[in-house]
Amino acid sequence: MATEVVSTVRTSGGDYSTLGAWEAGEQTNLVTADEIAVAEIQGSIGMDYSGFELNGWTTDATHYCQIRAESGYKYDFVNDTGAKLTETTGTFGFVIRSGNRLHLTDLSLFIDNNTSYGLAYSTGDFIKIERCYCESVRFWADASDFHSSIFVIDPTASSNAYLRQGNTSDSTAFNCVVVNKNASYTNPICYNETTAKNCIAYHASSGGIYAPYYLCSGNYNTQNDATASAPPGANSDRDFVSSDFEDYANGDYHLDSASGYNTSGRNLYDEGDLSSPFYDFDGDEMPASGTAWPMGADFVAAGGGITGNLAAQETG
Repeated sequence: MATEVVSTVRTSGGDYSTLGAWEAGEQTNLVTADEIAVAEIQGSIGMDYSGFELNGWTTDATHYCQIRAESGYKYDFVNDTGAKLTETTGTFGFVIRSGNRLHLTDLSLFIDNNTSYGLAYSTGDFIKIERCYCESVRFWADASDFHSSIFVIDPTASSNAYLRQGNTSDSTAFNCVVVNKNASYTNPICYNETTAKNCIAYHASSGGIYAPYYLCSGNYNTQNDATASAPPGANSDRDFVSSDFEDYANGDYHLDSASGYNTSGRNLYDEGDLSSPFYDFDGDEMPASGTAWPMGADFVAAGGGITGNLAAQETG
């Protein structure tokens, strides 16, 4: 098993003060070294293309780079506390060049004020976003896995901004939520060319040219727009409403405890898509094989979630 080499990235008092410095200082052939390169953050760390570009590493499926929250600093999107990557100045957040693999875990990604992309990188590279909260005018990604994460987009009516999850057939979106907050933007693509299962698409607009799930496969998905094309899968529906969230008006995208979507998803252990354990956004472990899962990123469980990082139990 690969050894984790963990560095802290903090504005002060860490091994590095920027992600760019970490990338330059730790870059190596991870396959030959039999390592996983980890950058742990605890507060708000800036990111932009000029400051962070993942390039020159040698990686594979079990030897990769990871940016994650330090233990005890998992991002809490309701209270806006914990580990956060922010970009407010550039065209996009950062780039992952060919042959480089990156996992983002238990973080917030806040990507704003960009003219073209949110998070951008070349086709053929790999990014895994797990238990993250991502807010952007546009989110772009190729050949990726999105698990137990929440994506909030606020595009302008004049742009063609949308959240694009993957550009290849091996891209997966499992137990995710995508919310389009702009009612005047009526062309929402929430999931694009990916295998979506147990996902929620919610947008403030009342319909548009495109489908919330555009060219997607999968099953057990839902959306709130009854006029748009239906989500993929015979067990999917278009019946989701804002009250199925804990508090949509105030940005709490946990499922309400009374929502029927707490048990309307498919157990992905039984589907063969995932192996145990698999966790929701808060760190609650999903039910064992044979028990229904929720749709979306929240499993309503007694006792609350885990506030530390869960990297040792990262799912594949």
